[in-house]
Amino acid sequence: MPELVALQENSLANVPLLQSFSCANNSKLVLLHGTTFQRTSVVTSDNGNERTSTVVWPPLEKLILSNNALQRLDGTLVARWDRLKLLDIRFNPWLCDCENQWMVSSLIPILEANHPQFLNNIKCREPVEMANINLLDLDHKNYHMRCLDLFNHRPETDSILLIVALLVALLSVPLCLNLILCARKRRSAPPTCPNVHYSRAFYKPGVRTGSTSDVISTHYIL
Repeated sequence: MPELVALQENSLANVPLLQSFSCANNSKLVLLHGTTFQRTSVVTSDNGNERTSTVVWPPLEKLILSNNALQRLDGTLVARWDRLKLLDIRFNPWLCDCENQWMVSSLIPILEANHPQFLNNIKCREPVEMANINLLDLDHKNYHMRCLDLFNHRPETDSILLIVALLVALLSVPLCLNLILCARKRRSAPPTCPNVHYSRAFYKPGVRTGSTSDVISTHYIL
């Protein structure tokens, strides 16, 4: 089913005796709801006054979910993962965050014990810093995956950017103060004159100069 995108809640609840489920090679399948196989059973007491609802799973023995686009796997999808005779979840772009921590802590050990032939190629796709890391390696390291926020911010990179921004701000403060002090000194200092040499020269005869008897010629020394 190449166009299959999701299996919604209770979508297979009407198959109470389901023993084998294979859903592989669906490149668009991104969602497998945790209640896909569940159905609700209502039990009435002997006197007929009380009704109790219980969740029932089918007697599933084989589950194949390989080569899809699944990022998450709900732990409530199957009643007892350790009782599956076959389990294949390889080749999916798993999101390695705290919601999938149960896969590392609980499901991978079951796979390693009961289905070791299906352990390879169960890898993280996101977050970026964990891409291509095998979930088996995370289990062996007792790794605890962090929770991603709503905006997919990455604290490990955001903190570096914050430190850089703080350093830039701290360095810019004295620079700005120096610029302000220099500007104030320039305003309060007397005006400076160029290096000028004055010499007297007699005015030429016949030239009217008004009341001034001298002509001052200015020579700039460069």
